[in-house]
Amino acid sequence: MKHTITSPSLLFLIITLKINLAFLISTQRCKIVQKCIEHSAKNDEFGDDGVRGDSMIDRRSWAIFNSSLLSSAVLLTSNTANAALVLSPPERLNNKYYLLRAGQSYADAANQIQTHPIYKLHMSNGLTELGRKQIQLAANKLKEAEAGKDGPGVLVWHDISARCLESANVLCDTLGIGRERVVPEYAFLEPRGMGLWESGRIDKILPTLYKADQQNVSYRPPPSDDGTLSESVSDVAVRVRQLLSKLETQYSSEEIVLIAPDSDCLSVLQAFVLGEEFMKGHSKFFMRAGELRPLLLSEQTSVRYDGVFYSQVSASTKSQM
Repeated sequence: MKHTITSPSLLFLIITLKINLAFLISTQRCKIVQKCIEHSAKNDEFGDDGVRGDSMIDRRSWAIFNSSLLSSAVLLTSNTANAALVLSPPERLNNKYYLLRAGQSYADAANQIQTHPIYKLHMSNGLTELGRKQIQLAANKLKEAEAGKDGPGVLVWHDISARCLESANVLCDTLGIGRERVVPEYAFLEPRGMGLWESGRIDKILPTLYKADQQNVSYRPPPSDDGTLSESVSDVAVRVRQLLSKLETQYSSEEIVLIAPDSDCLSVLQAFVLGEEFMKGHSKFFMRAGELRPLLLSEQTSVRYDGVFYSQVSASTKSQM
């Protein structure tokens, strides 16, 4: 005799599986928290600036850990397939994205690399007068394009650094965006960690870095012992993938502006969306301070809106040469 699962039985099975999954996630997180506590106890020494030497790495790990709570909550209440990590290239995107690099900061103007988290709210991380003008131009472009006209306006996700916060404020003032539409991002939109190259000259270091990236996406800048992260293209890809997955899980039919303090975070995201073969050449999508672009898509990605596809842009560019 052939047995079939009735709807109530199937529902009970799904609920049971989700409860078990929640238990496993909670158990694993308890272990992570315990390890963090033990690690902090062993490294409870502070430097002259009052900051524990390894606290910067701990803060990012803690921020990513907390950010995942929302994704897990959605996973337990939504369709599992919708909560999965996006692929490269994504099979489908439910939201339209704009990439915006924050305007010129004082560190940018001084030709100085600045990625250490301790400088997030430092004066040198704020916008210069030119930086404010750059963001104003970007805001005007969004306004001319009538971004967010079919809904409550664009949604702004920004890194918590001073330059990104000030850039978000300019967008809000120009586009009339309410503060409920502005979301600070604590981990996924941080600048690429430059390790020992922190505070070095931008014009000297970036060409060397991008040449190394083209050879190996796992290449990291020389490590530092002052708490500055040293990140490869693959490292950055992991967190921007997590961000995109979270946004795709949390929102639908939104127009979202992502504001990052450096180019690499955004260029790696752009390369990831086009496909893994673009990762080594992510610097091809380098973004200048204050530059705004729509997220270009692969023809393999289906969308719910009028998408801008990389193949079309490339063909248009070649025809103008």
